[in-house]
Amino acid sequence: MLKKGFWLILIIVIAYAVISITTGSPIERVQFRSNVADYLHKMYTMNWKIDSVDYDFKNDKFIANVISGSGISFLVDEDYYG
Repeated sequence: MLKKGFWLILIIVIAYAVISITTGSPIERVQFRSNVADYLHKMYTMNWKIDSVDYDFKNDKFIANVISGSGISFLVDEDYYG
């Protein structure tokens, strides 16, 4: 029983590491989405919606695709240095 638990935890840790390396940390993704929402609320008066949050593996940064109801869209990104 203890052996099964160890292997299960090991598989979960390895899967989390692979996901974090290839698609960015899920925790950092949620934090980035929150930062973008705060930024949009402070900087703009229009009602913006975060359409998607993607991770650029090559440049180690998150990118948010932001759209408005009238069809305007732009990208907000934040790299390792903020």
